[in-house]
Amino acid sequence: MVMMVHGNHSMLDYSDGGYAYLGELLASRGIIGVSVDENFINGHWSGDFMGKEMPTRGWLLLKHLEQWRKWNAGDDSDMKGKVDLDNVVLVGHSRGGEAVSISAAFNKLDRFPDNGNETFDFGFGIKGIVTIAPTDYRYDREMSLKDISYLSIQGAYDSDETSFWGMRPYHRLAFSKDFDGFKAGLYMNHANHGQFNSTWGQSDFGAPMKWLLNLEPLVSGEEQRQVAKVYVSAFAEDVLKGNRDYRPMLKNVDLVNNWLPQETYRSQYADNHKDVLVNFEGDIDITKTSSGIALGAKNFKVWREAELKSRDGGSQQNNALVLGWRYQSGNMDSIPVYRITLSDSLKNFSEADTLALSMAMGDISELKSNDEDEELESPDVGFNFSIMLTDSLGNSASVALDDTNRLPSMIKTKFTKFEFLDKDMIGEPSETQLKSCYVPVSSFMSDNDSLKLEKLKSINLIFDRDTLGVVILDDIGFYTKANTARE
Repeated sequence: MVMMVHGNHSMLDYSDGGYAYLGELLASRGIIGVSVDENFINGHWSGDFMGKEMPTRGWLLLKHLEQWRKWNAGDDSDMKGKVDLDNVVLVGHSRGGEAVSISAAFNKLDRFPDNGNETFDFGFGIKGIVTIAPTDYRYDREMSLKDISYLSIQGAYDSDETSFWGMRPYHRLAFSKDFDGFKAGLYMNHANHGQFNSTWGQSDFGAPMKWLLNLEPLVSGEEQRQVAKVYVSAFAEDVLKGNRDYRPMLKNVDLVNNWLPQETYRSQYADNHKDVLVNFEGDIDITKTSSGIALGAKNFKVWREAELKSRDGGSQQNNALVLGWRYQSGNMDSIPVYRITLSDSLKNFSEADTLALSMAMGDISELKSNDEDEELESPDVGFNFSIMLTDSLGNSASVALDDTNRLPSMIKTKFTKFEFLDKDMIGEPSETQLKSCYVPVSSFMSDNDSLKLEKLKSINLIFDRDTLGVVILDDIGFYTKANTARE
């Protein structure tokens, strides 16, 4: 079963029917689709509950599952034994996206955390949750989940939830060593908040604010819902049916461009099959990791590890590396290099199949000289660089990142028809959203088949392809051949 729930909208304009397009698709794949009516705890012109209703939204989903459990065990031949309540996915939109995380957390509790006199007896097999343009700040308790598959989808032109809050639960989500699930995020340019629901319409606000919104760049509702159909159904096939055929597209959106509207996307992905060497979390020492890996940089104008910010200056709850460089073409001595030197205690990488890293384009204005009139423009495609692997015997091989990856450019958004309104009401015109990039190890071996991965000593990022740029990097590590074959 996939159980879906809407977010906050006018309680008089019912929202639950807006996900029939997902329910019909799931049903065609042998998955029961249920859309839950929680309209009575939505707002109206006089206001709403300002997030105080969030635990009720989550609890009510579990009560619906409880009713299905009764129907499943009852005498009605139309309902009896029809649903596998050990295989459930919850899908939530907007505040419903925060509600499904609350449901997954409450599902494992004996008592309501806000009132211990209220007992719980749920224990359903919730195997995954999908959040669509979710909130992550309405409930005064922050949900940190474990061992559950997760997908979040967000539009860059969402003028209601202007930041990708769904990546915060992504970063908090932890996996046990043997857990075989995953977490993924998808960021789509020119998609708004409301069009993921077929009845909410193109405008994320009512009058008079709707008249000020910049609606012209938006994709159509059908196109936006096509993205939800592709990704929610792929997620359900993987999580509920064990169909691993869709795992590669969940890892890398570039593989399914022919299934989606022609747009700019960012996909992020993580699971237990990747050996992450450097994630820039933990202490404030930028020269080493807790596992003894040494980190070094030369010839950079910008070198720091920083917490990524949302559009309004809030925290994304994730740290990353920021590197900026600027040098004269032809001056080989000034080429910037970031080096990750591996410790001898690390296992060998003879079975490494893919080098993976997450990246985004940074703010090129950080490279301005003392000339206040100087203008630097970001290119239409992301900054490119070389990646060199070196072993302890001195063998090395390098490839360009863009040989195998579509580099992420900067997505800039103009929410309203007036720039001053965007600045005052929304915040920054862009928000850093990383993209997971993958470089096959075979591409290094074709450059130099003498390279010994079992004796790998360093990973070197050499910024020799563009004479200036700023990049943001995170989660650098390897997938192994065995893990890739399993997928």
